[in-house]
This record gives sequence, C-alpha cells and structure tokens, in this order.
Amino acid sequence: MEFKKDKINFCALRNEVGVSAASFAEMLGVRERTVFRWENLETDANCLPSNNAWQLLYELKDLQNKVYTDALQRIQSVEAEQGHAPDTITLVYYRSQNDYDTYHVPHDDGDFRIANASARLCAHALRVQGYNVVYVEAKDNPVYKHTKKMNQK
Repeated sequence: MEFKKDKINFCALRNEVGVSAASFAEMLGVRERTVFRWENLETDANCLPSNNAWQLLYELKDLQNKVYTDALQRIQSVEAEQGHAPDTITLVYYRSQNDYDTYHVPHDDGDFRIANASARLCAHALRVQGYNVVYVEAKDNPVYKHTKKMNQK
C-alpha cells in the first residue's frame, strides 16, 4: 500500500487511522509541533514527514486493515455455522483511554482513538455489504464480559 507522500495525504492518513498528533509524536519520539509542521500546507513547505513517520502510518493502516479482515472472517464463520448472516453485528466504541485500558481484550497499550477509527471503518464497510451494525459502550463489551466471567471461575 503506497500513498502519495505529501502533507495532505500524511494528514488524512493519520486521521484515518485515528491517531492524534500528540500520540503520533510520542510514538516517533518527536515533538507534537513537528507533526503539525509536517501537515501544515501554508508554511513549512520543505518540512516533510520523515520516512519513519510514513512507515509508522503504513504499519497503523496495515493493522487497521487486519482488524477489518479478522472481523469479516469471524462474521463469515458465524454465517457458515448458523447458515445465515447474524441479525446484528456489535462493535465496541470506547469513550476514553480509561475505557480502553479497562475493557479492551486483550489488555494492551493501545490507543482508544485508533481502536475507534478501526471500529468506524469496520462499521462502514459492513453496512455497505448489507449488515446491520450497532455500537456498544466498552463496559458492555461481550468479549470483556465473557473473559471476566471465565476468570472468575
């Protein structure tokens, strides 16, 4: 997957994967101002994103695509088992980083904004294919509830 390596595509792709400028800067070990300079169309014309920045964006986009592909495969498995599409597909939407840290399974150091961007991508693509998709709050995440129940045994 390649994108035109310019400021506007960099900004759009960063937003598409759901990572804030501050989080992206932290991941790269640069200042947030650097990310803003990479994206500023009116000034800093010669200040372009580094190859490392592009590589990180490509990795985040690949991860987002994997989330969608995995979700679609799970849905197709359910369809094969049941002989029909599920009535509704439920996706978790996190309201904060604390929600993500508490309810995301498996626990990791992920960013709730990135998870939500992936959920929005999945929801859109699945709706285009005719699926009914709804969001639930993180505390109502069926995977979290199931895991918590299994750990209590």
